Amino acid sequence: ELPSLIIDTHLDHGPLPAGSMSPGLAETVSTFMIDPGNGGPFEIPGALTSRVGLSGASNSRLLLEAGSFDHEKTTFEWQGADLTVDTDPSSGTVSVEGEIKAWKVAASDMVADFSAISISANQVRSDFGFNVGSIEMNMGPISMVENGAEFSIASLSLSADSSINDDRMDGQSVFVINSAT
Repeated sequence: ELPSLIIDTHLDHGPLPAGSMSPGLAETVSTFMIDPGNGGPFEIPGALTSRVGLSGASNSRLLLEAGSFDHEKTTFEWQGADLTVDTDPSSGTVSVEGEIKAWKVAASDMVADFSAISISANQVRSDFGFNVGSIEMNMGPISMVENGAEFSIASLSLSADSSINDDRMDGQSVFVINSAT
């Protein structure tokens, strides 16, 4: 059987969701479980909390705690995540800020360590129906060892920016892999 992600969402709707003192259309709290395909789901510690205001603007925060899971002689470990997404349909803006913390996968003959990834993005809907703006992603060291052979990268980064100038889209992106061995 294939693995599956199970999302359990609790919804409170307005005008004062969950007894909140600030008005809004809805507030949701979603929790997550993964079934690796064996019918034995496990809980991912943390939650996604989202709030939709009366204007349609929304704020979501994914806050995952550290955890681990063993499956078929493989161990998955993660240190958590903290990501915030804000949207506003009236201005067409979307922003993402946060960090996916370090994680690791280990099996009998392989270990892969990944550093945290920081993300910052600010986008706005163009008159042409697509988003333009900036995104920055940075990741520290990555290390993989399999059967005694090691591969590593000191860091990764992605920087991109796009805009509309004189009815033309301008864009640039820079992807850097620092010191792969």
